[in-house]
Amino acid sequence: MRRLLLLALVALAGCSAPFASRGYRDTGAPIGATSRFDAARFAGTYRVVAEFAPDNTRALRRTLRFEQGDGGLVMRDGLRTVPLAVVGPGRLRPAGAGTEQDIWVLWGDADDRTAVLGTPSGAFGMIIERGNGAADRMQAAREILEWYGYDLAHLVWLE
Repeated sequence: MRRLLLLALVALAGCSAPFASRGYRDTGAPIGATSRFDAARFAGTYRVVAEFAPDNTRALRRTLRFEQGDGGLVMRDGLRTVPLAVVGPGRLRPAGAGTEQDIWVLWGDADDRTAVLGTPSGAFGMIIERGNGAADRMQAAREILEWYGYDLAHLVWLE
């Protein structure tokens, strides 16, 4: 009986692991998109300064360009062009994707120089910048990610 109880507890502990095998955040933590998002102000070119990557394998130095398009934004990364529909304040949906792939603007500074992007599933997250990468904004971006349950041990800095 004790052995059966122990096995049941171990199985339950495995089910309650906070980080999904495919994600970088505790999906039990609260998360929200910024209500201050404005597509016109957000449009522009950003440098990716940090992103979540397993064993530092996916982090690449690159720029992302967001342009206003029909019903939202168009994101260009040099290789791809991805239409993004604005489906709510700070919520962007890639063309042809379901709600589980929505990209949320989790935070942006008041002057739209720095932004934190992520998904509720935690499968994606990054910090983008079009300013000088000031230390206070980078600290705020880290704190937002941590507040929303992201595991900062997998955040790879590119600068």
